[in-house]
Amino acid sequence: MRSMTAPGAPGRCQRCLLLSAWCVCEVIGPAQPSRPEVLVVRHHWEAFKSTGTARLAGLALSNLRILDMAPENPDPVREALRSLQDAWLLYPGGVTAERVAARPKTLVVLDGTWRQTRKMLRRLPELSRLPRFSLSPPAATQARTRLREAPRPEARSTLESIADALAELDSTECGERLLALHATFVERTRRSRGQLDAS
Repeated sequence: MRSMTAPGAPGRCQRCLLLSAWCVCEVIGPAQPSRPEVLVVRHHWEAFKSTGTARLAGLALSNLRILDMAPENPDPVREALRSLQDAWLLYPGGVTAERVAARPKTLVVLDGTWRQTRKMLRRLPELSRLPRFSLSPPAATQARTRLREAPRPEARSTLESIADALAELDSTECGERLLALHATFVERTRRSRGQLDAS
């Protein structure tokens, strides 16, 4: 596992988990609602990774919930998924915003590596009943810096995926706000690691 940060680690902001000198909490600002609301099903290993971005999305969006899933006990997550009404799953292989007129009440997002999310799909059969929503391909000029190596050029972090989805389903302003947070988070994390000039 990479970039694990134990709860209460000294010298780190306990909210964003970055080193205190590089905290992004002032950039996050007050949490704001989105339409649709977002439910993140997070692999439990992601909970305390300092590079995890679902946590930042949860701080930025007032109606985002995060459910941590442990493979040995998926029942709480399965129960929550069964209770959803009018929900879509953000995952490749579905329709794009241009092909649908309605919007869901809830957007379900899986947070983990591609291998982990594929396993979550198998272990959470409730996801199979949800219509899939896919993001439009990124523009050729839409180059973004990330902290983890992407498996393919069009891959996005969880925060980027939520941002791009809400830009299509909610508003461009909502998406741009989250993408700006992501960019600041990546920059400050890299500076804290000495990968960029700290000036």
